[in-house]
Amino acid sequence: HPHKMEMRDSITEWMWPAFESEMFNKAMVYETDDNHFQIRKWNGYWPDVQAEIPLIERMARRADLVTVSTNPIRDAYSHLNSNLRVIRNAIDPSIYTTSRTRPELGGDKPRVVYYGSTARMRDYGGFPDERGKWEGGYAGKGIQDLRKELWNVFIGVNPGTEHVIAPFFDEAYPYVENIRQFAETLAASHGDIGIAPLGGDEFDRCKSELHWLEYAMVGAAFIGEGFKYGDAPYSMVNHGVDGLVVRGRQQWFDAVKSLVRSKDLREQLAGAAKERVLKEYDYKDRAKEWADAFKWAVEHKGIWKNGRRDTLNT
Repeated sequence: HPHKMEMRDSITEWMWPAFESEMFNKAMVYETDDNHFQIRKWNGYWPDVQAEIPLIERMARRADLVTVSTNPIRDAYSHLNSNLRVIRNAIDPSIYTTSRTRPELGGDKPRVVYYGSTARMRDYGGFPDERGKWEGGYAGKGIQDLRKELWNVFIGVNPGTEHVIAPFFDEAYPYVENIRQFAETLAASHGDIGIAPLGGDEFDRCKSELHWLEYAMVGAAFIGEGFKYGDAPYSMVNHGVDGLVVRGRQQWFDAVKSLVRSKDLREQLAGAAKERVLKEYDYKDRAKEWADAFKWAVEHKGIWKNGRRDTLNT
C-alpha cells in the first residue's frame, strides 16, 4: 500500500501530557523561527499549523525558556511566556563554497538571484488582497523593467511548478533541502545581486535576516524588503553600506537599476556585508549564546500547575 506523508507531529501531541506532568522535572526550551499565529492560507504549512495551534500554545506556556530569532517573534509569543530570549540566526562560513565556475548563460550581464520555494513567488510577483486587488510584486516588476540588462536566477523550484517560474526567470534550480547542498547551490549560482522581497504582512515581519546573511557569504549585493514602521527582518541592514532596504515599486526599481549598472557599488555593498557577517554571525560565537540559554533554563527550571509556573528547588 502507498504511504502518505503526515506533516503534523502527532507523536509529540500524544506524548505532551507527560511533559506537563509534575513527575517531569527536566529543563525545557521552546525554540521557534516563525510567528505561527500569523501564518497565511497561501503557505503550504497553514492547515497543519492551524491544527497544532493549541499544542503550540501549551508547549510555549510550559517551557522554562522560549528562544526566538527576532524581536517581532518575541513579541508575538510574549502573551504565553515571560521568559523569552532572542538568539539571532547564524551561519557556518565554511559551507558557502563551490568548485563550479560561473555559468556562461547570460554572458557578462549581472546575475540577480532569488531563493525560497515556488510559494514565495507571491513576494516576487504580487498577490490578490481580500477584495481581489493585486498587491505587491514590486521586486518582480522592477526586475522585469530591467530584464534586458540582467540575468534572472531562481533557486527553489518545487517539482511540478516549473511553469510558474519559467516566465519570470532566465535560469532556475530545484528546491534543495540539505543545508550544505543548498549553500553550495547558492554559491554555484554566482549571484552578483541577491534579493529578498516580502509581501509585508505580520507573518513576514517576523522573518529573520537569513537571506542577507547567505547572500553576503556568496558575494552578492543585497536588496531586501523594508517595512513602514517597527522592527522588521532587515532593520539591521545598514542601508547604503552593507545592503539596500526598499519599499514600493519605484524604490525597488531604483535599487535594482543602481546595482545592475554599477559593479563598484555591488562589490562595495557585498564586501561590507560579508565582513560584518563574518564578525557578528559566525555560528561558533552564537553557540555561546545557546549554551548560556540552556544553562539559564536548567537553573530556573520549573513545572506548570493549573496554568501557573512553580519553580522547583534544585
